[in-house]
Amino acid sequence: MMNWRALILAVRPGIDDERGQLLFAVLSVLTMAVCLLPWRGAWNPQDSAFAPRFCALTLGTLISSYHSHLHGAALLIVPLAAAWAAPTFRFVTRLAIWVSIYSFTFIVIWVTGVLERLAVSLDANVPLWTVWPDQLPAPLFVLAFGLMCLDLMSRPKHEQPDQGRQSVGQQPWRRLADDVLVDGVKQR
Repeated sequence: MMNWRALILAVRPGIDDERGQLLFAVLSVLTMAVCLLPWRGAWNPQDSAFAPRFCALTLGTLISSYHSHLHGAALLIVPLAAAWAAPTFRFVTRLAIWVSIYSFTFIVIWVTGVLERLAVSLDANVPLWTVWPDQLPAPLFVLAFGLMCLDLMSRPKHEQPDQGRQSVGQQPWRRLADDVLVDGVKQR
C-alpha cells in the first residue's frame, strides 16, 4: 500500500482497529488540508505551477485514500509528467519522486532476474508471486508529497499567483468581446 494505513501498520503493527482508523482519519484530513494550501488564488491552468500543484493534489489523494495500493500510482503518470516539465520542483524533490516510483521496479528486477535467475519452480504449489516491498512505498510517497508541497509553498513572491487576476478561462472571452465591440463601434 502507498497510504497512511501502510505507514501506521509499519510503525505500530499491533495497533487496534479503532485507534488505527482514528489515526488514519486524522492524518488523511491533515493531508487533504495540506493539498489545498498550494491552491490559494485564482484557478490559472497556464500558471507554471499548475501542473506541480495538480500532481501534489493527486499524490495527496492517493496517500489519504484508505484502500490505495501501488498500482494506483498509475494515476500519477500524466500529472507527474506535466509537473516534471515545470521548473517548480527542486532536485531533492525530483530525486524523491524518482526513487518512490522506480525503486520498486529495480527491486523486482533484482529479486526475480538476478537472485532467482528468472527461474520458475516446477512445483505447482509454489506461487508465482514476486517478492514485493510491502510498507516501503508509503514512506517514500509521503516524503515525495511533503517535498512537493514545500516546494510549492516556498515559491518566491513574484511567482505566486495574483489574487486579483481573472481566471484564464474568462480572459479570451473578454478579449473577444472587446474586439467585437470595438470593431463594431469603429464600423458605425
